[in-house]
Amino acid sequence: MRLSNLFPYIHFLISDKSSINISDNEFALHFDEQLSRSQREIQQIHVPPSTVQIPDQSPIVVVVTDSDEASASIMTNDSSGDGNDHFDLKSTDVSKDLDLANLFSKVGTIFWKGGMPEAALVFYQKSIAIYNEANCTFPYHDDAYSNDQKYYFDKALVYHNKARDIQEAVFETSHPDLAITFFNMGNVYGSQGSYDKALEYFNKARVIQEQQLKTSRPDFTKTYSNIGADYYYQGLFDKALEYYNKTRIIQENMIGANHPSLADTYNNMGSAYRAGDSFDKALEFHHKARLIQEAMFETNHPAFAKTYNSIGAACCSQGLFDKAFGYFNKARIIQETELGSNHPDLAVTYNNMGVVYYAQGFGDTAALEDHDSIIQDTELRTNHRKLAMIYRSIGCVSLMQGLFDESLEYSIKARDIQEIELGTNHPDLVMTYNLMSNIHAEQGLFDKALVYYKKVMTIQETELGTSHPDLALTYCNIGDSYFEQDMLDEALEYYNKAMIIQETELGTSHPDLAWTYDMMGTVYGRQCLFYKALVYYNKAMTIQETELGTCHPDLVVIYCHIGNSHFEQDMYDEAIEYYNKARIIEEIELGTSHPDLAVTYCYIGRSYLEQDMFDEALEYYNKARVIQETELGTSHSDLVVTYCDIGTSYFEQDMFDEALEYYNKARVIQETELGTNHPDLAITYNLMGYVYLRQDMFDKALVHYKKVMTIQETELGTSHPDLAVTYGNIGRSYLEQDMFDEALEYYNKARIIEAIEPIPNFTVGFIFDTQGLNGILKIISDLE
Repeated sequence: MRLSNLFPYIHFLISDKSSINISDNEFALHFDEQLSRSQREIQQIHVPPSTVQIPDQSPIVVVVTDSDEASASIMTNDSSGDGNDHFDLKSTDVSKDLDLANLFSKVGTIFWKGGMPEAALVFYQKSIAIYNEANCTFPYHDDAYSNDQKYYFDKALVYHNKARDIQEAVFETSHPDLAITFFNMGNVYGSQGSYDKALEYFNKARVIQEQQLKTSRPDFTKTYSNIGADYYYQGLFDKALEYYNKTRIIQENMIGANHPSLADTYNNMGSAYRAGDSFDKALEFHHKARLIQEAMFETNHPAFAKTYNSIGAACCSQGLFDKAFGYFNKARIIQETELGSNHPDLAVTYNNMGVVYYAQGFGDTAALEDHDSIIQDTELRTNHRKLAMIYRSIGCVSLMQGLFDESLEYSIKARDIQEIELGTNHPDLVMTYNLMSNIHAEQGLFDKALVYYKKVMTIQETELGTSHPDLALTYCNIGDSYFEQDMLDEALEYYNKAMIIQETELGTSHPDLAWTYDMMGTVYGRQCLFYKALVYYNKAMTIQETELGTCHPDLVVIYCHIGNSHFEQDMYDEAIEYYNKARIIEEIELGTSHPDLAVTYCYIGRSYLEQDMFDEALEYYNKARVIQETELGTSHSDLVVTYCDIGTSYFEQDMFDEALEYYNKARVIQETELGTNHPDLAITYNLMGYVYLRQDMFDKALVHYKKVMTIQETELGTSHPDLAVTYGNIGRSYLEQDMFDEALEYYNKARIIEAIEPIPNFTVGFIFDTQGLNGILKIISDLE
């Protein structure tokens, strides 16, 4: 049908797939849904034909062809135009749709410049409709839209404002078409997270609609629903419910009790009730939505996923974690099957499942506080840009549960999205790389952790500069990774970098600096540079005592470190002084039966033992023993050292039976927990052998020394210096029994090793030093 009788210079060639309605005052053009970009009917175009006059210099032809390509052409003679333009009505490409919007805008501009605002409005509104459809492909309420999305939102507002200017010039202030424009502007502001502005324009639309039309019209539902959503996102849940209820009433009266749109409203109401802590009401409305969907859709329809997520969220808020997880899992199965494993809607479901794991790990609903806002932000709308963040969140929770493989899996998903979308140097990657480093570090894979910490360092040095406090923390993490690999010089290099930043940027009394000083002291201690270690431990102590007070639990570690440094320099009184400071805090803060206190008692005990103050040593060792036996059980590995120390305290007093009693207790635990060939067991066997040797029970001493030999030959190799000492002990056991050939055999084995490797100095349990070896061999030769 040709419409040239209405528009002499605008020609529409319409296919059979379109319908035309013509009245005396207007014409309306409807494109069939098959030609619609979004499978929704394009809004009617209203133009009073009697007022339209086309300037001769600007004839326009619009052709819509009836073909599988469903294409159309606009040809203009506008001097500023580009000539012929073409668009594809079936295009699902947003950029092509926006090209179409630009073409309609050009046509509108021709009419506007020619003084024909009514005709301009036709094409501006058509352009606006396309921009609105493009907007709908983006998250509705989200302040994290990309730069491209921001461009389209801003562009949409330009056209909405053009339409509004025209309408306000042509129409009365209560004209229905103004309501449409106000609604569209509210939609864009809402998409940008400007909820106050969105509400301003939605309410302008509402006022017009309520004045001009009956309030029971279905058209009102979108306005009321969007007003409700904006209140929801502002945390005004009662106001949100007020407008969701208005929507519900219209829908129940006009479209029936089983319409899918009503299910959406029920879900929105349920979400608002849940956010307001009315969990039973929330479940009531979510289940109403579910019943409608069960009546209208197949069981795998994506609409169910949203409802299942909503029900799960309500259950989760009540602490019903098993039920919640069941519904989240239903949503996940539908989404992965129907939408694909990379669809942004899965971000919501994955996040919700992560919330359940997180909450169950903490055992109460308080664990939901940090995550609940994420559900609220994503429940109604989803945003692909948030997917990486949610993957990372799941990775964090999995790490807390010790699920390293799952944590790494989600961290990699987050990393891949961010590296593609943001580039490899974007600051958002810092948290993801740090998480991946922590996963590897928790598994003892410090070389892999180091790779990602250095990626963090590169980003921070570029984005923050080389003196930012955040970089100091990264330097410390790198230092830790080197320290755990015994690369002590490299560790010190990065701890020093961290220290310089912290002293400069945070001041010399900042708590973060105390931690760095402590680690530097620990490195020096590992290098046996105890005097240097003390310098940094004392700096850390000064900060903590100033900032935390002298009774704070954090001081226990630094006091023990200082005590250990004094102990290693044979400064036992000073060591005891600092161990006692730690002890007093632990007894007050942890109680007198805490396992950590047992460790401190052992430190005090060994300091007394080194001063031959055996009664005092045994007092503290026994205090440690009682705690460990009571709190950890009589077979716990921590008791091995305590039993051995008690045994040595008795041995030094020539109380050999008591010494053997405790050495045997240690042996039983080690044989049970470690197996009979563990190197640590060799130490206990050696101590027992020495006791038997001192008791002149040489045959029993020989049994234990040979057990030591078997372990060392297997674990250390036949030329290890420790083995030379054991061979010497075996030789001594044979010598004391006048078994000279056997004694000579083992003394010679010791001599061969001694010629290759220096033999360690004399220690408890080892009965000779290397300087006496040749003399012993000469004595044996003379005896023979």
